[in-house]
Amino acid sequence: MDKLSVNYLSSLLLKQAGIQGTPYNDYLMKLSETLPVINTVGIVDNEAQYFRRGDPTIHDREVLEYQQILYNNMLDTARRRNDLFYPASDF
Repeated sequence: MDKLSVNYLSSLLLKQAGIQGTPYNDYLMKLSETLPVINTVGIVDNEAQYFRRGDPTIHDREVLEYQQILYNNMLDTARRRNDLFYPASDF
């Protein structure tokens, strides 16, 4: 697949540079193997199948997990899993 969402870019750059990322970066790289494109319009899976946002797919569980992790990082500051998003030395 020659497509990749921008939300994976920082993790890909870290990997290509040989720099250790966070567990979140590792999660994103693993997710990109199954869902290389995931955005507000829809998803494209590793079989090049396009699914519009809101349509039921075989990837609903992965999309929900991704949304929950994003929510935890961006909005749920009281219960943020810092161990996922920051290097161990930063907290």
